[in-house]
Amino acid sequence: YCKEKNIHITAYSPLGNNLIGKPKLTENSVVLEVAKKLNATPAQVLVAWGAYRGYSVIPKSVQEARIISNFKQVELSKEDYEKISSIGHNNYTRFNIPFTYKPKWDVNIFDEPIEKQAAFRASSKIQ
Repeated sequence: YCKEKNIHITAYSPLGNNLIGKPKLTENSVVLEVAKKLNATPAQVLVAWGAYRGYSVIPKSVQEARIISNFKQVELSKEDYEKISSIGHNNYTRFNIPFTYKPKWDVNIFDEPIEKQAAFRASSKIQ
């Protein structure tokens, strides 16, 4: 949809803190395997995955060494890209759900199970 409408996607802070207790992608065994193969950090591999998809990726860090490291570009092969992509297959998680914010936005935007009790529902009509 975004390509069709000429909308460019930017991933801001895609390696961020995980506040819901799931394992971090930077610690995933597949990411670690690809990082080792490429002599790269897991963060560099994940940034490269987003770039492979055509996104602008803006990783966030307050540590100078990580900021410098995140600028090192790593090129993924199609095989490595597909390995990383496989992590999300049957393992979907949406982290940004306004209904869970404090204060809560009482609107169902994505139709996630946790949003079902919202008083309002966003329209999905796209023109």
